[in-house]
Amino acid sequence: MAGVAVMSVTPALAQSSDADSAADTGTIVVTATRREMTIDKVPLKIDAFSQTQMDQRGVRSIDDLARFTPGLLFTNTGGVSGNTSNSISIRGISSDVGASTTAIYVDETPIQIRSIGYFGGNVFPKVFDLERVEVLKGPQGTLFGAGAEGGAVRFITPAPSLDGISAYGRAEVATTENGAPSYEVGAAFGAPLAKDLVGLRLSISQRRDGGYIDHIDATTGDVLGKNVNWERTTVVRGALAIKPVPELTITPSLFYQKQYQPERSQYWEQYSDYSDADYRSGYTIAEPRRDRFYLPALKLQYDGDKVMVVSNTSWFDRRQVVTLDYTSYLRAIRTGDPVTPVSTLRPSAATVVTAQANFTQELRLQSKPGGPLDWVVGFYYSNQRQTSDNKTTSSNPAAAADAYSYIDLVHSKDEQIAGFANLDYHATEKLTLSAGLRVSQMKFAFTDAADGPVNGGPSFVEGKTKETPVTPKFGVAYQANPHTLYYANAAKGFRQGGAQGPVPADYCAADLASLGIETSPRQYKSDSVWSFDGGVKGSALGGAAHFDVNAYWIKWSNIQQPVNLPNCGFQYIENLGKANSRGVDVVVDFKLAPGVSVGGNVGFNRTTYAEDVEGSGGSLLAAKGARIGGPQWTGAAWGQFDYPLSNDVDGYFRADATFRSRGPALDPDTFSYDAGLTPTESSVLVSARLGAKVANVDVSVFANNIFNDNKPLSRTHDLAGSPLYYGYVNRPRTFGLTLTYRQ
Repeated sequence: MAGVAVMSVTPALAQSSDADSAADTGTIVVTATRREMTIDKVPLKIDAFSQTQMDQRGVRSIDDLARFTPGLLFTNTGGVSGNTSNSISIRGISSDVGASTTAIYVDETPIQIRSIGYFGGNVFPKVFDLERVEVLKGPQGTLFGAGAEGGAVRFITPAPSLDGISAYGRAEVATTENGAPSYEVGAAFGAPLAKDLVGLRLSISQRRDGGYIDHIDATTGDVLGKNVNWERTTVVRGALAIKPVPELTITPSLFYQKQYQPERSQYWEQYSDYSDADYRSGYTIAEPRRDRFYLPALKLQYDGDKVMVVSNTSWFDRRQVVTLDYTSYLRAIRTGDPVTPVSTLRPSAATVVTAQANFTQELRLQSKPGGPLDWVVGFYYSNQRQTSDNKTTSSNPAAAADAYSYIDLVHSKDEQIAGFANLDYHATEKLTLSAGLRVSQMKFAFTDAADGPVNGGPSFVEGKTKETPVTPKFGVAYQANPHTLYYANAAKGFRQGGAQGPVPADYCAADLASLGIETSPRQYKSDSVWSFDGGVKGSALGGAAHFDVNAYWIKWSNIQQPVNLPNCGFQYIENLGKANSRGVDVVVDFKLAPGVSVGGNVGFNRTTYAEDVEGSGGSLLAAKGARIGGPQWTGAAWGQFDYPLSNDVDGYFRADATFRSRGPALDPDTFSYDAGLTPTESSVLVSARLGAKVANVDVSVFANNIFNDNKPLSRTHDLAGSPLYYGYVNRPRTFGLTLTYRQ
């Protein structure tokens, strides 16, 4: 588990039942339809978390959000091929290659990454000064573009106020079993600089998540470093709201985040003791990671009598530098023993630099509410450039110290122009019919220059694709009464295809020959989904109960997936037929008595291949019925007791249990089958928080992972047959103290 967050999130549908959450006195207002609506009136499946809810429950990162959001899966991967990367998916639409299947937004700006070269994974804002987070499930291509094939996650920051002063602060200290202390300190302030004319919002925070993995000498077992996987994150954000005339608001902003981790949070399985939360790693060369981004944006909003105009211009600049220890991988591929040093090999490492430089412009016109027809029309343009530079030092003792065995420099450009529209026709006071359409022109181009003995000498390839996808959406909503909404939607999602460099033909010759090919494909096609869902949401028992139920069926065509080459450790992207995703999400909560609330959520998803997929040589790449994605069942249950301690002090106690079922098994008949990669086990995590609130101050103590769940979240090794396994696990049992101030 990243961070020291308490693992507890109230279902977004519900009104807050917490006596100490005065800011949550109603359902959350969201902008998933590009309009402000309370979440219980939005005819979509959406989970949202207000700032007060996230603070009360200790949500600090995307890991926490995913753990308590049915259908949202976040996974870290390990080993050389893992490259400290991560994958995020919604409702089983999962792939860690090609363009993203899940859109990630900071306010109005998409920041998700395309997998090119050596994939560095997405970056996510740390949860500090956020107004809310929205998780939109199902294709959102009409309003949020091709990156939202499975859904979207939106991090919404607070807007500067023109007429009021606000202040917010948070400090936290914690200790982890067999690990190092953690701390966080941050503050935010907002005030009008000129009442009704200029407003300011500033925030700064720093968080240090203490490590819990020790560095050892794999040959002697000696501990060389304690708790080496600590992580430091610094976040700075500033925004102005300028209102030169009553109808126009100009909001320039800057979001900056910088992360550093000296070693990644993967442990070596056979050197660790799960029962004692004693996790160890035996790397030969240090593997630090540095990741920073800055996001300047300019938003203009004009509120006319009948029409609103919104423009957002932004620039997203990210740079990640990662060092990877290739020593164990090279030992395994040359000798079959990934640990024991050999005289014919010296330690080797790769330095991978991943960069994004994205320009985005969106312009929307939309009607003001009140008439029988609500509409939104817009224009979108983006120019996204990425680079992946991978340089691996030579393991040959006879080579010069600065010699490289493999160099791979990949540069890509994604350019997109789109027009979109969405109409909501209120046929009656209760019945609304919706239709939307997005038409895009998408261009992708890349160059791949490689060299070194592993590559068989210098090579240069380039490629490009051009597509014009059309993504429609249709919906119907029926407000049966003020407390119950029924809805159904059909929507298409799209993910652009692309081009790719070849895997080293000589190095991977045996794997390629098994597939009946001499070189890996240079291009892969786009894939798409059609999603059909329906649900009901609302309240009952005079507002004492809230519910949100949604069922869905998704047809995924021409899916982009990796083909792993088990003997050389490389992979390439291929279109692997069709898949079906079926599932249901249920969220409920009850106020049993004054100050006593219980609730929970459960999600079921089963995504499987709809047909056998064979390679050129007849090898089975994917088998009909084989599962894609993570566990079929995820969910959470919680209870909270609020009680007055005195006239001025309100106390509370909260407990949460989250669970996930067993992960999918690999099919033994497929080409990439690896008998060593058994399914991840089911697990349950329990956490609790006890606190008190006095005026604007909230003080609480918490315990996370109380029963020290140690089931691996992911598990892998560099090559099929290698005995060295890497894993990620929830942070061991953690105790802490949180102090929050809000004005």
